[in-house]
Amino acid sequence: MSLYDLPGKNILLHNPCGLRVEINLHDQTQIELWYSPGANRSASYRDRNFSNRDDHMRLWDAIHLPDLPVSNFVRCEYDAFHVNIYYTDRVLRLAVSYDAPLIYLDLSEAQRVDFKSHRNNKVLHCDPHQFRICHQERRKRFEFTAQCREAVFQFQPTIEAGRSTYATAYLEKHSLLVIGGELDEDLPHLEKEISQLLHKGYDAIRDQDETKIDQALRAGSFSLRHQPELERLVHVNRRVLLAMQDQQGAIRAAINRIYYLIWVRDGAIIEAFQARAGNPAPLSRWKNFLLANATHIEEEGRVGWMYGQLSNPISKWQEDGLFYAVWTVYENWTHTGAAPSSDDLFMLEEVTNWYERYCFDAEKNLFGRFFACETPFKGSRDFEMDGAVGKRVEAGGVIFDGQQVLQSFDIYINLLNWNVYLMLSEMTTDFTKVREWRRRANDIHKALLPLVEKENPDYGWLRLEDGRCVLAEGYGLDRTDYEWALSITPFFPTQNATAIRRKLFDKTMEHPGGSFLAGYFSLIQSLDPLDVPVEKVKAAIDLAKDQSIRPGEFLPMPYTVVEMLGVEDGDPYHDVRPQAFSIGPLLATLVGLGLRRLPHGLALRPTLQLKTIDHYEYHNLSLKVFFDEDRRGLSINHEEIPHTWQIPEGLLRPGKNILHFPATHPELPACPCLLSSTARLSRVHEEGSDIVYSFDTFGWNSFRFVVPAGWQLKTQEASGSPMDHHRQEKEGCVWIHFDGSGDCQIRLSPEHLSGTK
Repeated sequence: MSLYDLPGKNILLHNPCGLRVEINLHDQTQIELWYSPGANRSASYRDRNFSNRDDHMRLWDAIHLPDLPVSNFVRCEYDAFHVNIYYTDRVLRLAVSYDAPLIYLDLSEAQRVDFKSHRNNKVLHCDPHQFRICHQERRKRFEFTAQCREAVFQFQPTIEAGRSTYATAYLEKHSLLVIGGELDEDLPHLEKEISQLLHKGYDAIRDQDETKIDQALRAGSFSLRHQPELERLVHVNRRVLLAMQDQQGAIRAAINRIYYLIWVRDGAIIEAFQARAGNPAPLSRWKNFLLANATHIEEEGRVGWMYGQLSNPISKWQEDGLFYAVWTVYENWTHTGAAPSSDDLFMLEEVTNWYERYCFDAEKNLFGRFFACETPFKGSRDFEMDGAVGKRVEAGGVIFDGQQVLQSFDIYINLLNWNVYLMLSEMTTDFTKVREWRRRANDIHKALLPLVEKENPDYGWLRLEDGRCVLAEGYGLDRTDYEWALSITPFFPTQNATAIRRKLFDKTMEHPGGSFLAGYFSLIQSLDPLDVPVEKVKAAIDLAKDQSIRPGEFLPMPYTVVEMLGVEDGDPYHDVRPQAFSIGPLLATLVGLGLRRLPHGLALRPTLQLKTIDHYEYHNLSLKVFFDEDRRGLSINHEEIPHTWQIPEGLLRPGKNILHFPATHPELPACPCLLSSTARLSRVHEEGSDIVYSFDTFGWNSFRFVVPAGWQLKTQEASGSPMDHHRQEKEGCVWIHFDGSGDCQIRLSPEHLSGTK
C-alpha cells in the first residue's frame, strides 16, 4: 500500500478505540478502515501500533460506493468524529463511534455499497441484513461485520474458501449501515453497540456520542473575544486531539498515512502543550504509555533502554527521545502534582545512562548527535535507512561547508539534555543522585554557554568528513530544531531568553513560509505577552489560522490545522491535515495569552484576546478565569490579591476556583509585582510596609519582578538569613537568579523603611 494519501480527495476520521477511517473520492467513493485492537486494555506498542503507516490491518478488503465520483463532490462539513459530504445529488453522513471500533452512515438518496472480503477471510454469516467474516492475523482472531435493518444484501452465487467474497448492500434513503470489527473476546461489546445503533438511528447515537465528547473536552475549554473563525478552528481541532489519542495513551502525529506512526517527540509535544492549555489527562495517559514502551537495545556493546524516533524497536536512534521522555514525566508531575514512581525514575535513569554511553563526549562535555532533525548523517547507524520500517533508501546525507557532516555537538541536543539533568534532579528524592544530576548539568552548562551568550545563539560544532570541527552559526542545519532548542525547554541557561526569543520570532515572521507549525507555535507560546507587541502575535496566529480554515484541494477538511505554512496542495510530504503535532502548541499559545504555565506554577497576563478560560485543570483542582474590561487587578475566589501575577497556590482550594483578571493590552504594572518565576509561589502577604513572597524552590531558580523606584528587594531563607543571588535589571523588570532548593522568601521593602527590618 502507498505510504502517501491516495489519488483524489481524502477525508480522514479517527476514534479513541484505534480505528482510522479514510474516505477516498476518486473514480468512486471508497472507505478504508484500519484498526489497532485492545485500546481499552493494552498499552503494548505491538497492539497500539498494530496498524501503522506501513503495516496495517484493514476491516474488509474493499468498501466502495459506486456512482459517487470525485467530479460530483461539492463540499465537506468536517469533524474528526463525523462528516457530511455533499455531492451534486445527495449527502453522505458518516460517523465513527466514540467508544467502539465501528462506523455508521446513511445517505439522503438510495445508494449501493459494495463489499469485498480478503481471500483468507472466512465467511461466517450472510443474509439479507448482515455480512460477517472471520479474519486471523498475527495470532489474533477478529470478526468484521456490516449490518443494516432496511438494506438488502446480495451475495455472489458461490462462496469458496481461499477466495474473496463479494457482496452488495442496497440502501434505501436514510437507511443506516453499520460497519465494524473486533477481537473475539470483545465481540459482545461490539454487538451491543451495533444493536443500539440499529434501533436508535444515526441522530440519536450521534447525540449520545456528543454527550461523551463534551464531557471529555470540558477540561481545557476556553472562549475567545470577537474571533469566531479562530474559535471554530479551536473547537474542531480539540476534538481532533480527542479522537486521535487512544484509550491507553498512544497518539499519532496525524491521521494521514505518512504520519500514522507513534512518534516519541510528536506525542510529547502534543500532550505537554495540551496540558499547558488546561487539559492534563491526555498527558498522563501518554506518560503511562511511553514509560511502558521504552525500547530495549540488544546490539553488542550497546545493550540497554532508550527512546528513539518511534515508540517501537523499528526506529531511528534519534537522540532527542531522551528529553521528550523525561519532559513528559516532568510536565505531568508539575502540572498534576502526581510524583513519578521509583520505577518511572529508574527507567528514565537507565535511558539517560544509555545515551551518555552512546553519544556523550566527555572531552567536550557535550552530547554529539548523528541527525539534523530526522535526517541521519553519513556513516551513522541510520544512514540510508527509513528507520520507521528498516527499508534501504537513497540518501545524500547533510552537507556543510562542502563536506558531509558526521556528528553535531549542537544547541538543540545539549540545551535539551541540560534540561534533562535539571528535571531529573528535581524529581528524585535521593540526595546523592540530586547532587550527581546537578553536577552533570553544571558541566554541560559551562560547555553550552559559548553558544547561547549572544542574541543570535550559534547552532553548534560540526564534525566534518575531512576531519575539521567547525562552528555553525544560528539556524545551522535545521530551522525547527533551532526553534525548539530556544523555546521548548522549562529552563534556559542565561537571563537573555527574552531577547533571543523575540529576535528569533521577528526573524521567523520575515519569511514564515516553510515553518512547521509545531516549531512556530512552540516559539510563539514561549514569548511572554509582556515582551512582544500583541499585534505581531495576533498576526502570526492569524496567518496560520487563514491557511487552516480553508479546505485543501486534496484534503477537503476545512478548519483543520495544517503541518506547515505555505505548502502547496498535493505536496506528498507536507500537505498534511489535521496535524495533531501542530494543534497542541496552537492551543498552548492561545491559552498562554492569558494564563501561562511556569515550571512550578501559573501566571496571569492581561489580554483582550481571551474572554474566559472555562475549565483549566491543575493539581487536582480547576480554575475558571474571567478577563474583565473593568478590572484592575487579580482576585481569587472573590478575594483581591495585590502584588503578584503569579498565582499563590496556597490560596487555591479543592474543586473549582474563580479568578478575575484585567482584559487590557498586556503592559507592566506600575506597582511592585511578581510577574513569574521557576519556583512555586505558596503565598504573598504584607508585613507592615513590606511585601513578602514565600516560595518552594527546586534547583534552578529565576524570578521576574517589577520593582519601582524607592523599593528594595531581598532574598532570604525561610529562617530569615540572607541568600546570595544574581540580579539583573532590564526593560523595566528586575530578574533574580540563584541555585538551591527548599523554602525561601523574597521581600520587597520601601527603601526609607528598609533599615528597620
